[in-house]
Amino acid sequence: MTYINRALLVYLTSLSLLLLSREASGQSNIYFLNKTGREIHIQKRTILEAGSFPYTLDTLAGKYQHIPLQTNTPIILNMYAVPPKGPYGTADGIYYLLKAKDTLVATLDKNNKLVLAHISNPGRTEELSFFLRHTASVGMPLPYRANSAFLRRIWGSTTDLRSRDRLLDSLYQPYINSAESFCAANKLDISIGKFYRYFYTGFKIADKLFADRGINNELKESLRTFYKDSLIKWVQEFNCTDCNNIPFYNYALRQMFALRFLHTPEQAFLDSVAALTKGSNKSFLLSRYMVDRIELTRNTELLLKKYDALCNDSLYTNIVHRNYQLQRDRSRVDSNELAILMKADKSEIGFNRLMTRLKGKVVYVDFWASWCKPCVQEIPYSHTLNKKVKDKDIVMMYISIDTDFNSWLEARSRHKVDTEYSFILANPANSGLSKKIQLGPIPRYIVFDKNGKIVRFDADRPSDPGIYNTLLDILKQ
Repeated sequence: MTYINRALLVYLTSLSLLLLSREASGQSNIYFLNKTGREIHIQKRTILEAGSFPYTLDTLAGKYQHIPLQTNTPIILNMYAVPPKGPYGTADGIYYLLKAKDTLVATLDKNNKLVLAHISNPGRTEELSFFLRHTASVGMPLPYRANSAFLRRIWGSTTDLRSRDRLLDSLYQPYINSAESFCAANKLDISIGKFYRYFYTGFKIADKLFADRGINNELKESLRTFYKDSLIKWVQEFNCTDCNNIPFYNYALRQMFALRFLHTPEQAFLDSVAALTKGSNKSFLLSRYMVDRIELTRNTELLLKKYDALCNDSLYTNIVHRNYQLQRDRSRVDSNELAILMKADKSEIGFNRLMTRLKGKVVYVDFWASWCKPCVQEIPYSHTLNKKVKDKDIVMMYISIDTDFNSWLEARSRHKVDTEYSFILANPANSGLSKKIQLGPIPRYIVFDKNGKIVRFDADRPSDPGIYNTLLDILKQ
């Protein structure tokens, strides 16, 4: 190794240690250096599987970027290099198992596929190659990479559920059965294979239990009946207590319990989860159920007391209590001004006054900024949604948290959000509105009902097909 190379390695290792010393509670510090010449999208799910959105690694040579992750355990994320024509329609990503204290360099191989390498640990670099190498060894694509028309027939089939079940098994089992043996054969840490085995298994069960494919209620009921006995077996098999950030594992776990204990009373559901699970499985299921029920239950305080007695994982309980606090404090916006909004002509209007004017309409608020790429990527979907609701009593409102007026003005025009209800928020860091909704990462979407009451603190994005029906349902209330 030359003197220059040794010096570079010492520099990178020192930089890694410096970066990784800044660790926040409940978060993994993972840093990336993007040397691909393209943006890198990282599809990151929240710890409670409430949704997913892309982090973007910019092409900033020599600058490490930190992606804050709510986890202290390994996490599998889907990542891909954005093609020159743009990010949409490019789901052919690679699933990387990332660990706390990773510092990684992103490059492209000869086929322009993303490759991650650890800056100083060759062993981690070998582990990071698992998904690509294992896929090649199996010799057949995972179903999500297969022919979409073929898969739609599988997911929507009501003619022969037994054949459908066998077919999905045949697509996934080669991956499930070989994950750990592949590690042994290639001298990789066997735990890597374990995580991917649960990932593949969750993927398979999620597809068997319709996996948000938008299928009809009749088929959903048929599937629930068909898999009634399997649900018990699957729950017993899903015992990985450190897989709480493995995509589709949590989704499958949630669906299994939701279907197995369908129509079970709230307190009995929590008791059932506590009796049948442990570790992160228990914490996840209890907390996910609480977040879902907070807006629906009439006995929130009683249910929360029960939850607190059963769950002692602060990473989860903090999220649940924050949601509870937001729900408890929600009220009509009719007293003191929560915020001052500025229009393009620099005139101002109070947020409360505006909401009073909009009484009788459902208001879908998009918090965004000119510099926020995930926000901007949602705007075309927002335009489509706006066309669908324009003849209804539904208002699409855009509130920017830009601190530079001209940057907002230019972005407002460029992205065609220069509507009557497009504003920039004055003093966003200290705004009463920001504090009320605990505005953090953006994009963020909030829905107010016809009486000016917040009914969705974390609404679906415009790109989510379900948001249109959600707005219609709120309008009917």
